[in-house]
Amino acid sequence: METEVADVLTKVGWKELWTFLYPLSTEAGPQGKRYPGASDSLVTEVIKDGSKFVSYSRVVEWLSTELNQLGNLNEHVNAITSQDDSSAFLLEISCFLKQLGCQYKSLTEGHLNDRLQSPSDRILLLDYLATELLASRIIARNSSESTNFMVTLEESSTAKDLKTCLSALKVSVPVRLSPEKLFSEIQGKIKIVLENVPKDLVIKPLFSGEVSIHQWDRIAEIFSELQLEYKIRRKMLLKRLDVTVQSFMWSERIVGREDVIASVYYPVRQRLKADPNMELANVLSAGEELALFEKTSSMTVRMGTQSSVNKVVIGNVPDRGGRPNEQQAPPPEMPSWSQRTSDRGSRGHGGYSFLDRRGGDRGGNRRGSNQDRGGRDREGWRQELDKHRKKAKKSW
Repeated sequence: METEVADVLTKVGWKELWTFLYPLSTEAGPQGKRYPGASDSLVTEVIKDGSKFVSYSRVVEWLSTELNQLGNLNEHVNAITSQDDSSAFLLEISCFLKQLGCQYKSLTEGHLNDRLQSPSDRILLLDYLATELLASRIIARNSSESTNFMVTLEESSTAKDLKTCLSALKVSVPVRLSPEKLFSEIQGKIKIVLENVPKDLVIKPLFSGEVSIHQWDRIAEIFSELQLEYKIRRKMLLKRLDVTVQSFMWSERIVGREDVIASVYYPVRQRLKADPNMELANVLSAGEELALFEKTSSMTVRMGTQSSVNKVVIGNVPDRGGRPNEQQAPPPEMPSWSQRTSDRGSRGHGGYSFLDRRGGDRGGNRRGSNQDRGGRDREGWRQELDKHRKKAKKSW
C-alpha cells in the first residue's frame, strides 16, 4: 500500500509537496537529497505516530488546499503544530471528506477520536486524497482544453466599483474619455443629486482636508501596525472559540454526533478570518459618526450585548475597603532614638563592681558577699571607681 501511495504522491507533485513540508531546507532534505522522489520509507516516516503526526497533517493540508482550489470547495484542512490540536484536525477532516462525498466508512464514521489511529487508515486517507487530486486535475485540464479558444477578462475591484457608481448615477460614458473628465462628470452629477435629497441623508466625512505624500506614508505605517495588532487579537479570539467548541466535544453526550456539530460549526467558522477586512481607503470614507463615543451602558450598545444572565440587578453590597488612602500606616520597626537620661531615686541601678565583674542589683537585693545597694549618687560612685583603679595598678 505504501508503494501505491508513493507513486500517486509522485504523480500529483512530490516536489511541491516536499517544498511545502520543508520550506527552510531548499538545498537538501532530511536524507541529503534535493527534492527526492516519494518512496516507501518517506511515506512510512510521514504516517508514523508521535512528532511525525504533525508532518502528516501538513501533507493532508497541502492535498486539501489543492483540491479546494480545483473544485471550488468551501472546506479545507489546516495543519497542526502539536498533538494537542488533533481533535480540531480530525474534525476538519470529517467536514472535508463529507463535502467530497467520501465512501470509506473507517474515515467518516465512528467516534471522532478513534479515527486515523492506525497506520492503515492514515495511508487510506492519503491515497484517497491523492487520487481525488489526480482526477480533479485531469477534469480541469480537459475542461480548459475545450474552452481555450475563449478569452475571459477578469474585472478588477476598482473597475467594478466604478461601474456600480456610474450605473447608480445613470451616467453614460463615451468610449474615449480621459479620467479627469470622467471624475469631473461624476462629481457634477453627485452635486445635482445631493441638492434634491435631505441634508441628513449623506453623513459628512470625518476628514475633508488634503494629505501630502509624506503624511500618506506615515498613515500607511500606522495602518500596517494596527492591522498587525488587530490580526493578533482576532487570532486569539478565534483560538479561544476553537478551544471552547473542542471542549464541548469531550462530553459523553456528543459521542456519535461529531459530524452534526462539524456540519453546523465549520461552515460558519470558515467565514471568520484573522485578517481584518479594512483598507487604507477607509480613512477617507470615515464619517463623523465615528467621533461620537457612546457609553457601554447606553441603550444602543446594550441592544447588542444584553442577555438573560446579566438582567439580574445586583443590590447594594457591603464596602470592603481596600483603598490605599484610607489605610493606616504600619508602626515603625524600631522606636525613635532619644538621649539616655540617668535615673535617680531609691530604686536606681547599682554600680559596677570590678571585683566580681557584675553590676549591682536593684536597691535592697544582695549580690553574693558584696552587699551593694543601687541608688547612690554619681560622686560616690566615682570615688569607689578610682579606689579600684589604684588597687589594680598596684597589683600590676
